[in-house]
Amino acid sequence: YSIRNAADMAGFYNDLGLDALGSEPANAGVVFVHAAPGFVKTRWGTEMPWWIKGPVRILQPLGRDPAVCAEAMLHPVFCTNEELNREFGGGGGVLLMTQDAKPAAKTDMHTPEAVANVWGTTRAVLDRAAAAEGKGEGAGTTPSST
Repeated sequence: YSIRNAADMAGFYNDLGLDALGSEPANAGVVFVHAAPGFVKTRWGTEMPWWIKGPVRILQPLGRDPAVCAEAMLHPVFCTNEELNREFGGGGGVLLMTQDAKPAAKTDMHTPEAVANVWGTTRAVLDRAAAAEGKGEGAGTTPSST
């Protein structure tokens, strides 16, 4: 266990969840994009203790410019379906993107079983939250395939 492994798995679970949403027939024509922006020069870390804040401030100049990062992250938003098909190999479902707005490959662990497992767990959590709020099971949850 490490912070890096935890961060990598959080991103991977997002990939799987977006894949579940992107494969749902009700979402046909919707493109879900998950991108890894990398290290960006922001004010991140300002609320942290001084012993973390100091090293973050020292490393901050090495980060990417926020405007350059934003342009890359928003690239798919301004693409036509034809451009998405040409650049990312598909205009629907989920697109995984690098920090430079290039296609990112799915890992070997990105399987239909993993997608179903993550979505099943997500749906169970959402159902419990909805029930706790008195809205009943299934409130606002999709996809229906799991």
